[in-house]
Amino acid sequence: ATAPSRLFKAFTTEGGIRVPALLHYPALARQGQISHQFSTVMDITPTLLDLAGIRHPGKRWRGRDVAPLRGKSWLGYLSGETEQVHDEHTVTGWELFGRRAIRQGHWKAVYIPGPVGPATWQLYDLSIDPGEVHDLAQAQPAKLQALLGEWQKYVEETGVILSQSPFQPD
Repeated sequence: ATAPSRLFKAFTTEGGIRVPALLHYPALARQGQISHQFSTVMDITPTLLDLAGIRHPGKRWRGRDVAPLRGKSWLGYLSGETEQVHDEHTVTGWELFGRRAIRQGHWKAVYIPGPVGPATWQLYDLSIDPGEVHDLAQAQPAKLQALLGEWQKYVEETGVILSQSPFQPD
């Protein structure tokens, strides 16, 4: 059950991507708390590198290309230096089985192909609608277009191939 979040695993809606995480590291200030701050699995490697005091090697290491890290370290947040891991400028994208999402700050655009979804981009303000109930695409077209521009950048940066899914028609 993912209520009140929309849908479930294998979807790019909150019901598909929200999961609990338990952390214990006594050296950090934030202990015994429940947080609803946004973070992603892509943040784990930068966090572990920070905790170990190791720098990412950059674009090349021992003659091999190294992929850039897409996440951000949780260390500032967990140590109490910052109030969030990702600020309102951070853009995060997802795609799976033709289902797509792009998030910046508390704004999120979601594309769910039919027959489960409307096969059009939807827009949600997660700060007031974490269950993704009220589609704001018609009311906030400029915000949706800005997020779709970020989606296009995400596609180009990650090499996403947008094709029809064998599981869901696009």
